[in-house]
Amino acid sequence: MPIIIKPTSKTIKINNISFKVEKNITRCVAINLKPTTDDNSLNLLQSLKKTYNHFHMGIYLTPFNNGKVETGNIIEVKN
Repeated sequence: MPIIIKPTSKTIKINNISFKVEKNITRCVAINLKPTTDDNSLNLLQSLKKTYNHFHMGIYLTPFNNGKVETGNIIEVKN
């Protein structure tokens, strides 16, 4: 289960690069549309909420300094 980070003046540090947490990225309602139709009865957002108790798909970050983020880097969450 992923960690949910709420944008309340938190800082994230990845590979000695500090980032300000700006806001959450929520899922667009367009995922409810069936391809090639205008049927929006799928309600996948409701399924996401029911399964994971949120709609968040990620977070927007602003870096404080330069550096390189790579797969496998440790992520530190600070207040």
